[in-house]
Amino acid sequence: MTDTTPSGNAESAESADNGADKYMVPALERGLRLLQEFGRGNATLGAPELARRLQLPRATIFRMLNTLEAMGFLQRAEGSNDYRLGLSVLRLGFEFLSSMDLTELGQPVIARLCGEIRYPCNIVVRDGRSIVYVAKVTPPTPLTSSVRVGTRLPAHATALGRVLLADLSLSELRTLYPEEHLEAHTPKTPRTVLDLFNLVEADREGFQRGRNLDKIGQDEADTSELFFNDVRVPITNCLGEEGQGFIYLMSELPQERLSIAVSAQAGAQRAFDEALAFTKDRKAFGKTVFDFQNTRFVLADLAAKLQAGWAHLDWCLKRHETHDLNGSQASAAKLWHTELLWEVCDKALQLHGGAGYMNEYMIARLWRDARVQRIYGGTTEIMKEVVGRSL
Repeated sequence: MTDTTPSGNAESAESADNGADKYMVPALERGLRLLQEFGRGNATLGAPELARRLQLPRATIFRMLNTLEAMGFLQRAEGSNDYRLGLSVLRLGFEFLSSMDLTELGQPVIARLCGEIRYPCNIVVRDGRSIVYVAKVTPPTPLTSSVRVGTRLPAHATALGRVLLADLSLSELRTLYPEEHLEAHTPKTPRTVLDLFNLVEADREGFQRGRNLDKIGQDEADTSELFFNDVRVPITNCLGEEGQGFIYLMSELPQERLSIAVSAQAGAQRAFDEALAFTKDRKAFGKTVFDFQNTRFVLADLAAKLQAGWAHLDWCLKRHETHDLNGSQASAAKLWHTELLWEVCDKALQLHGGAGYMNEYMIARLWRDARVQRIYGGTTEIMKEVVGRSL
């Protein structure tokens, strides 16, 4: 008697497999296999790579990608033709978790946390421009919360929403919020996408804004202490190549110092104009202050230096436009124009007399604001060293 059981079982298994295969939809199978190619190690993939992996024609891959993108299961990666998983995959995952009852997974965690801090705890997810409360635990205290499971709130107007928006880049936020002005719910609601981005960045764990520093001048521009303690920054926020920040900073120093020189020249011209107008209006000993020879000599000297300054800036700007302005030339511009600014402001204040020391006169503000320009962007002493080394 021949034992045919093994071969019989094999034939039965093969027959069963064939029976299962005949109920499968090939197009759907290919689409799901395509989605399975994305993961932690393959966050973004392009059509050529997917065609190679799945061994399918590129035309087929393109149709599948377009279909999945239209349904939200895939989305274009920023700045390339590659794709990455879309929000519909996330929603499908949430539906799966809901089918398992998400509270089974998260409820014990937030219940334990609620018992420790004696404050309402929630599980919140982001759905597009909204956040949705999917689980909640409230302590047995008089404290109550108006939100319930299923409550939907605008993400940009809530602290929890901004936390969930934290991994989006500025361009992704602009895509999510294309309108010019965001809906305001409170006086502190960000009004523009840029305001929202700045708030999101400020919400990052480890970032802390210190006190506003009490400065001599430039009162219109707050200067604050900023602390970064192990701040996590998403790779989407990286500008240029990682680790090259200082190199980029140094490469832009000529432009920074030229911009300070331009600002200083404009400030010097404003101080001169203020002094000229004041001396022609102010009278002393029966005539205007401008009528005194010393006043005219001081103003004439400043006017000549200002003319030379404007001509020098034109030369610098032309070289900058053709990328020929080097570091020593920009440093010389910063050195000369900021020193000129201080000279003009100081002499203009002197021509104002006691009035120049009063904050009600513009020259007092110009004088206070001018002092720091000989410091930031490289001190006068550093500028002399840079120029001296280039000789």
